[in-house]
Parts: sequence; C-alpha cells; structure tokens
Amino acid sequence: MILKREVWGLANRAERVRFARYILVGVLTFGLFITLSCGLPVASGMPPPMATAMAFAVSGAFNYVAHRLYTFQSTKMVGSSLPRYLLLLGTNSAFGSAFVGATTSWLGMSVLSANLICGVAVTLLSYVVMRYVVM
Repeated sequence: MILKREVWGLANRAERVRFARYILVGVLTFGLFITLSCGLPVASGMPPPMATAMAFAVSGAFNYVAHRLYTFQSTKMVGSSLPRYLLLLGTNSAFGSAFVGATTSWLGMSVLSANLICGVAVTLLSYVVMRYVVM
C-alpha cells in the first residue's frame, strides 16, 4: 500500500515540497523537450524525427539529473538508480502507448483525452516509483 501511504504522506510539509519540486522539474523537462523538438528543425534544418529523438535524450537526461539532485536529493549510486530510471521510462512508454491505443480504438476516446488521462496517471505513479524505488 505504498500509494496509500504516499497520498497520506502529502499531508507532511516536506513531502508536499518534494512533490511540488517533482512537478516543477516535470514542467521544465516538458518545456525543454518541446523547445528542442520544435526549435531544432526550424533553427538548424534538422529533420523532425531526429530532433525529437535528440530532444527526448536531452530532456530525459535533464529530468534524471534534476530529480536526483533537486527533487529527491538522492545519495544512491548512479549505477543503481540510472538503470531503474531507464526501466521506468521504458515501462511508462509501453504503458502509455498501450493505454492510448486501447482507449482510442476500443472506447472511442479522443487522442487528446486519452493522453491527458494517461499523463496524469503516469505522473502520479512515477512519483511513487521514483521516490521509493529509483532514487
């Protein structure tokens, strides 16, 4: 019941600050991703798929380092937390693709709605996983 403990943990001031930092880093990561994936093709003529791949790598690295140093102030060795972070990213990607595919084709949900619901769920669950398993 880690999730239940985490929800009640948000009543704790330190946990609320940590969660706010988590959201802030997420917003900054998203801004970096959008800036690079949309800006590189315009500024350098880079093909959009290449720009998106580069933006994903750069924003993913930023996200890991910012959460490690700022959000969770982790003291775990990079060698133990980085593989778990990468596994979490892969799991989130697979879950997100499956969720959006299923809800749009079987339930007739719009892509935007499916992605919004999935994004909120993945964000909340990832916080718990990053807090107790990754970092």
